[in-house]
Amino acid sequence: MEEIDTSEMTMGEILELRKKMGSKQFAKSVTHPKVAKLKGKEIRQTKEKETVSKRSYQLEKNAPEEVSSKKKPPKLRQVVEVPNTKKITDPRFNPEIGEFSHAAFDKRFDFIADIEAREKNILKKKLKKVKNAELKQNMHNLVNRIDQKAITRKNRQGIREREAAWKKEEREKQKDGKTAFYRKRGEIAKEFQQDIIEKATSKMSEHQLAKKDAAREKKQARKDKSSLPVRRNVF
Repeated sequence: MEEIDTSEMTMGEILELRKKMGSKQFAKSVTHPKVAKLKGKEIRQTKEKETVSKRSYQLEKNAPEEVSSKKKPPKLRQVVEVPNTKKITDPRFNPEIGEFSHAAFDKRFDFIADIEAREKNILKKKLKKVKNAELKQNMHNLVNRIDQKAITRKNRQGIREREAAWKKEEREKQKDGKTAFYRKRGEIAKEFQQDIIEKATSKMSEHQLAKKDAAREKKQARKDKSSLPVRRNVF
């Protein structure tokens, strides 16, 4: 059946025609040809646009690029460069805060030692009931860490007391007309640590001392071995 032109027909006439012909026959004679024509028209228009754009590109190949006015600008566009005025909030890099003081820290946060001591007692009680090997090892490590922190605090306090005693002696010498000599804190700390080692060594038995010397020699041997140059194989 040939294509039926419905361009001059009213909507009522088209519906009446569809009713008479049936949906399938109406689609073949009216709908499908019309859709094909529209698609062909769109394809032709697209090809024409591509041809025009290609020609314009060829004509203006070396012309400067034109920015489309339809493109939206960014929301936060910085027209004038503004210097970074962000304030430093980290106290480590703020000169107004001052230098860190272990003495002031230990004095203000001395309650931490009491909290850690309570935690240590709780952990020790739980250790007796725990059967999981990994969990038990983690709890042991926590107890050892608390002990180590307590020793470190005690040593810091001892070094400060020794330093204060030394300064007091030097001030007394100044009163008598002598020149004061103030030692460096590092030297006092080293001397304090050496005294602790000697005190601990004096309480050890001969067997413990021998074991300690053997461990020290073994550690030194490993250190010496690691510092030796690697041997190269010559073929």
